[in-house]
This record gives sequence, structure tokens and C-alpha cells, in this order.
Amino acid sequence: MCFPRIVFALCGASLALAPTLIFLFFYERATSFLPGMGAHLSHINIMACIWGGGIALWIIFRRFFSSRMSAILAACVCSIISFSSVIYYLIVAAGLHGFGKVITWPILRPYVINVRSTFEYAGVSMTLCMAACVLFLSLLLYLWKSIFLANDWMFPFIERGVIWGAILTGLTFVIAVRVFEFFDNPPTYLNEPVSMTFFPKSFDEGFAKAYRYDKTMEEAENRAREILRADITGPGRNIILIISDALRADHMTPFDYERNTTPLLMERIGKAAAGRPMRAVSVCAETICGMPGLLYSKQPENMHANAIGMAEALKIRGYENYILLTGDHTNYFGLSKIYRPADLYFDASTQSKRFVNDDKMLFDAAMQLPDFSGHPAFIQVMLLSNHPLGVRWPGSKWYEPVESYAPWLAKGGELDLSERQIELAKNYYDNGVRQADEVIDELLDILENKGYLANAIVLITADHGEMLGEHGILSHAAGVFQPVLDIPAIFLRYGYTGGQLPYKKWISQVDLAPTLFIEAGIKPVPTWKGIALQSNDDRSYFSFQQKGESGLLSLEDGFVGYKYWVNADDGREYVFNLGSDWGEKINLIDRLPSHYVDRWRNIVLGNIIKMSDK
Repeated sequence: MCFPRIVFALCGASLALAPTLIFLFFYERATSFLPGMGAHLSHINIMACIWGGGIALWIIFRRFFSSRMSAILAACVCSIISFSSVIYYLIVAAGLHGFGKVITWPILRPYVINVRSTFEYAGVSMTLCMAACVLFLSLLLYLWKSIFLANDWMFPFIERGVIWGAILTGLTFVIAVRVFEFFDNPPTYLNEPVSMTFFPKSFDEGFAKAYRYDKTMEEAENRAREILRADITGPGRNIILIISDALRADHMTPFDYERNTTPLLMERIGKAAAGRPMRAVSVCAETICGMPGLLYSKQPENMHANAIGMAEALKIRGYENYILLTGDHTNYFGLSKIYRPADLYFDASTQSKRFVNDDKMLFDAAMQLPDFSGHPAFIQVMLLSNHPLGVRWPGSKWYEPVESYAPWLAKGGELDLSERQIELAKNYYDNGVRQADEVIDELLDILENKGYLANAIVLITADHGEMLGEHGILSHAAGVFQPVLDIPAIFLRYGYTGGQLPYKKWISQVDLAPTLFIEAGIKPVPTWKGIALQSNDDRSYFSFQQKGESGLLSLEDGFVGYKYWVNADDGREYVFNLGSDWGEKINLIDRLPSHYVDRWRNIVLGNIIKMSDK
């Protein structure tokens, strides 16, 4: 009689522990931040508390109910624990695979609120998933009920009130202490996954240079604020800034792409171009620093928490600021801090009507804007149509065969992609660019109908580019190869005329905000690092950076268009002549005069030191 009980007890322990152990094995190998033994032990402690609570409930059930009823009730509790833990582990695994980080609850929340749209976006039947969940829960319930019915060893102890009370009191005390310790000091610092989900690190603790503090730079910004407030120059014309997340210039028609992915934009360029479309170099390969690079006109080594962005500078000038964004920018690294102040701020966290990454919400938001009253406005729009996680609408398959490459993402590493996979990814991305073309055209129509284009400068650009298999990399947030830094800079004029903006072959993302300000008739912020297109550019270089890779693009005579970077993790250096080697296949590091390379190296190493000192 004892042997079956032992077997069932072992089955119960395995059912409880197996998901956790399997997950921790995966967690150790799937993360780039190496969680270590502290994270594993902390997570096991958390799960032990949860399962301890389940055992405590079983003891209570057994005291007051029959053996069968208590087994059913305890089985329900343990089934819910098992089911919830498995679902949580799957979500964390998906986040680690797709984003390289543990998904936090604030970021996950909009997906949960729009659960039906989430299933539609993933291309998975919600009905089948619900049926699978019910089947899985039923199986868990059967297994746990069998385990509890075969292990009624608590009954002799529970019959004795003193022993029952002592066991329950002791278990409750241990659990209470552990719970208090968890909430008082969540082991987020150990990279324990549950605490990282529900108690994420503050923004300035991560790789968020825009939230770091630098006393010297902060003092300079405060002086710049005084200058802006003392300047009596009034507001200028409307500024419309449209950013398409992960939009690379060489997949757009204005830049001689083989496909006509932006026919509507080409029509607008023909009628309203303020100058020839240009390609800019993003300061990095992800939104968290690409957007400050654009809005603060600063390279990563100069970013800090007190910087003056476009919205603040324009608000001081008397502008009304309207921020319309697809995606959840409020919770993703707290990007809304970068965009504000705003008279109207709209992103996925402020609505529940549509899926978090569906650009149709931008039409809803734009329709909510008041009609133009004559008071100058700054309208910032960000869309996700061509982003790998952006929603592709029905009928948006202009190029086939096509398949989303989001499930293939492995940021920070190289992929062994077949030619077919590259074709599928390219078609998927180009379909997104074509959809983005329609979104931008529709948004400009709405803004025109509301009067905002009566006197406005429009810029269409991106926060960064996108890798589509070049050098074995997909998506972004990895590396500094040109496809992930190559972004469009397309200026349109509405309601006024002027001379053509000077065309420059090599410009930085930080140059765009000053250009917009001068075109709108107002002075750029004194602390901005960019050079407006309307001004003479005497720089010898401009810089870029992505995690451990930092570099510069040379503007020196004889070396214009030469791109140097160093990988700080392994010390490897690269030099490419983008003028003749856009694909960055021939490393010239050993073929150039050493004094040029030494100077570039010293500049870049200095930038790395500046960033590490913050």
C-alpha cells in the first residue's frame, strides 16, 4: 500500500517542479544577461511559496470536507497553479526569443486587454487555443485529483486539532515571511523573472542613455532653457513629424528601390517636396536611443535625462503639441517621457479598441484632433506598419510568397538564413512599407481636412532601419551595419513656398530637428548637436552606436563616406568605404594610413568612455 502512495507523491512533485526546472534550464541559455544561481534560487523560492499556499489550502480543505471533496478542491487549486505557471513560462520564453528580454506586465497588459486581436495578429485561432487550454486544464485536474486521492496521508494528522493548527500556522508563517521579503525587496537585481515581470527595473538602470544624468550637460540645458524663454520670437509654421518605425530608406521608391513600395508618397513628393529626398544615418539601431537622437538632436554619448527635446522647445515657443503613436510607448522604456510635454498624448496604453500594433488607431486619434484654430501645432506621429511586429491588414500582400519573420528573430546573433527565408522576409517587410505608404497618405489627408497643412513643414523619417538577412541578421537592435542605420529624410512643404533645401549625401539623424526648426521659422535649441541642412557643415565626422559597437562616419576630404567602428566587447575594428562598398563587405582597417585610423579610434573610444561614465 505504501509503494503506490510514494509513486503518486513523486508524480505530484514532478508535476509541480518539472515546468519550473525546464524553464530555468531554458532561461539560463536564452538570456544575454546570465541570470546566475541567485536568480534560479530566488525563483524556486517564489514557486515554493506558491505551492506551499496550495498545500495549506489542501490541509484546510481536508479538515472541513470529505476526502473526495477535499481532493477535488485541492486539485482545482493546483491545476490553476500548474496552468498559470506554464502559461507564464511560455510568455517569458516568447519574450526572450523575440525581444531578448523578459516581458514586463505593463508592456504585456495591452496585449491581454485586446486578447482577440492578439490572437488574430499571431495568426492563431482563438477558439482552438481556448479548446486546448480547457483540455490541458482538464488533464491537470484529473492528474491532481488522482494524486490527492491516492495520498490521503494528512487525514490522521488533521484529525488532531493541535497538530493540524501547528502545521498550518508554521506553513502560513513561512509563506508570509517569504511574501513580505519579495514585496519589500523584489529580486529584480538578481534577474529573477517574476520580479522582472511585475517589478521591472527603473528606466535609468537599463540601456536607456536618455534617462541618465550628467551634471555638466544638465547645467548647459538649464542655461539653454533660459535663452529660449528670453527669446521673444513667436511661434512659426506647423511642424508635422511622421516616423515609421524601422523604415530603411533603400526599400522606398524615392531612393531608387526596384519595387514601387511608396507610390502615394512619390505623388506627394512631386507636388510638395521641400528638397530632394535624402538618406540620414541613425544614431543607433533601436527606438530607445533613435528617438532621442531625432527629437533631442543628440548622439548617444551626449544623451541625458535633462535634455531639451522638440516638444519642450516648441511648447516654450507657444506651440500646441499632439503626440499620436502606434504601440505602447508609455510602458516600453517609458518613451513617453521623451515625447512630452503634450497637449494630447495617444498610444496603445490609452485605448482598448484596437490591437496594440495596429496603425488604424492613428486614424482614430487623428480624427479626434481639433480643427486647426490658427494656433501653431507640432504633431508627432509614429507608425508600425513596416515593423516586424506591426499589423498587416487584409489585402496587404502585394509581394508574395510572404511570411512574417518575427518568429525567427534572434537579436544579437547571426542566423543561418536560407534564400527562401530571405525572400519571405523581404516580401513581408516590403508589404509593410507599402502599407505604411497608405497610412501616411491617409493621415496627411486627415490633417489637411482639419487645416493643419495650410502652413506646414512635414518630415517623413524613421527612428532606425532594419536588417533583412544582411550579414545573417534580421530585424534591428543588433549591430551597426548600414541597413539598420539607413533612414529616409523626406521634407514636404504645404501652404507656403521657398527655396529648395540643400541636398547633402551624408547627414545624421541629429540634423533633422534643427532643419525642421529653421524651416518653420524658429531658432534651434543651443545645446542640440545636429547641423541644419540650411547651414554650413564643417564637421569632420558624426557618430553612431549600438550597445557594444560604436563608430563614426568620416566627412573629411579624401575620406568622405568612410565608416569606422569598433566592437568594444571583442576589440575588433572595421572600416568600410560606403561610397564604393555600400554592402560593407571589404574591411579596409589594415589598408588605410595608420594616423587616420588612430584618430578615428581615439574619437570613438572617447565616446565609449563618455557613455560608460554616465
